[in-house]
Amino acid sequence: MTKKPININPDYFTLTNTQIIIAKKETGTPFSTATDFFYEKDEKIYLITNWHNVSGRNLLNGECLSNHVGVPNMFVYLP
Repeated sequence: MTKKPININPDYFTLTNTQIIIAKKETGTPFSTATDFFYEKDEKIYLITNWHNVSGRNLLNGECLSNHVGVPNMFVYLP
């Protein structure tokens, strides 16, 4: 059985990664940076990044990645 090739047409959003600052809104203090990229579908733009950046938790055991900062709730895009 021959597989049909998939036609992928990346746009400028998906070809460029950017940086975000991860912080706690209550203190406003940044505690990490991360990379991301944007994806556009149906005229909506989505920010794509790793799960641990958003959750602040270890994927394997669910524990917080930082024992002094907590879970992030503020993300600042750096153009």
